[in-house]
Amino acid sequence: MASTLLFHEKTPTPKEILEHCLRIITALKDKLHDTKDALSLEYLYRYFNLFNQLSDLVEKYDFITDLKSLLGLYRELLSSETLDFQGEPLEGLQVMGMLESRNLDFETVIITSVNEGILPSGKSNNSFIPFDLKVQLGLPTFKEKDAVYTYHFYRLLQRAKNIYILYNTEPDVLEGGERSRLINQLLTDENRSSIINESVASPIISPKQHVLESIEKDSSLLELIKAHALKGFSPTSLSNYVRNPIDFYKRNLLGIDDVLEVEETIAANTFGTIVHDTLEDLYTPFIGSILTEEKLVDAKTNVAELVKKTLC
Repeated sequence: MASTLLFHEKTPTPKEILEHCLRIITALKDKLHDTKDALSLEYLYRYFNLFNQLSDLVEKYDFITDLKSLLGLYRELLSSETLDFQGEPLEGLQVMGMLESRNLDFETVIITSVNEGILPSGKSNNSFIPFDLKVQLGLPTFKEKDAVYTYHFYRLLQRAKNIYILYNTEPDVLEGGERSRLINQLLTDENRSSIINESVASPIISPKQHVLESIEKDSSLLELIKAHALKGFSPTSLSNYVRNPIDFYKRNLLGIDDVLEVEETIAANTFGTIVHDTLEDLYTPFIGSILTEEKLVDAKTNVAELVKKTLC
């Protein structure tokens, strides 16, 4: 059952692949119902809605005829999907936005991402109306929005007994890693600064000592080098020896290649390997003989078969 859902005998059409995805979701739903995993079921429900939306679009628009177009549309719709956390209002942990906390009092408050540019959000250029024109006409600007969020911030802290304010100090993360001006206001307030405790949380980094790897050049290794020398050294193997002798030992002498990875498109080095191996198989029968036009024309008919053999 699982193999028929995941694998196809031939390349499916966008409509067929969407039908298969909906069947997989239905099968997963039956499995998750037994485990009572509410979060996974919510994820699955969102994917169910997404694939139903894609099915409607494929039915409505006839230009979605290949899987590449379908994949681009899927990623575009998936990036706009959100998952809301809903809990019991009177007990447990409440995850909510700043505006959802209006007129509510909590004994313990944890505010995350209190970085400048996030809380308050600051200046945003999402309007064609210039700032000066907004001020002249009395239209709301980002200053009014910042004032609203500042009010909700202090209102949330008003009756709380335990307050945890978190911000990220890493550069280039969350608007540059600068803490919010609201935190600086609390630290400069004489009535509050004495009861504020600051701490920095960071992961423990244990240095890793790299031991220089060496291999004794015994008689067996010398035999491997001589055997490889009889076949000839390629430019790639020689540069590999200069750059990383251990890698040369493992790959060129022992024949231990890296783990094969599935490539969506043919990389340049993979394409070069296919060309070299095909040309070698194509011209090997002509060693020791004189090339003629008839031989080359006959060999040309075997190119497709040799390329398939090299790919396999």
